[in-house]
Amino acid sequence: MAQHTEERIAHGALVFVAPHPVLAELARDLARGITDPAVMALPVDILVGLHRLRPRLPARGRRQLGIQTEQIRDAEGRPMWKKVRPGRLRKHLLACHRVLDLSVSNAPVYGLAGRLLRHRLDFGPYVFPQQIPDFVPGKEPVFFGAANDRRADLVARHGIRMLPNGVFGAALAAELAGAAAVVNLHYTEGVYTEAPRLLAACLAGKPVMSEPLAPPLVAGRHYLPLGPLPTQPDLAALQARFATEIAARHRFAEILLKMRRA
Repeated sequence: MAQHTEERIAHGALVFVAPHPVLAELARDLARGITDPAVMALPVDILVGLHRLRPRLPARGRRQLGIQTEQIRDAEGRPMWKKVRPGRLRKHLLACHRVLDLSVSNAPVYGLAGRLLRHRLDFGPYVFPQQIPDFVPGKEPVFFGAANDRRADLVARHGIRMLPNGVFGAALAAELAGAAAVVNLHYTEGVYTEAPRLLAACLAGKPVMSEPLAPPLVAGRHYLPLGPLPTQPDLAALQARFATEIAARHRFAEILLKMRRA
């Protein structure tokens, strides 16, 4: 596995620590969504991607939030990634003031530690911005992310435009600005939600077109199944439902405010 230098991204008093370029992109997107000066002033270190970080004690005078980004179980309980070590996650739970796991399906992995320290654990796609952008129309569906045979087959079968791997930051934002929808393709079979890609779509004002996602997302109501695009008014209505029923109920700021009260 390639080694990457940890990147530290400051946003007011908030400091995001990301050990991989993909995780750094998520950190920047999370930071973009925090616009309230009172939240930005919180002295919190945010460890993005606990599976790649060694457990560490919080810095003196600061709170520590860990974000677990990997799919360990899908919505039907099937094991997913073998590279995640549950023992490491439990150590992070002991070391951090709070841990956000982006998938509720991962709850069983924490075992007894998760039950004893439930007050430190949050589950779900709590990644969305405080101010949710309006719908922005575009021309065609676009996929970005690591390629494998499964994804390449779906891209070819559905005529989806696929961005080169490693497009981040301003270059990615420019590509998404002209997209009609952001396509989400699972890396492997399963029913699960890639919250970071949903956040990128939300920030760009784009609906999501995806293979089946985990609850509470509902196909046809919050995202499009793979296939032809509907009309622009239908896309705008879908995006509005996603904004009010999903994004507005899963803002990242909610987790940070819990850190203040801890």
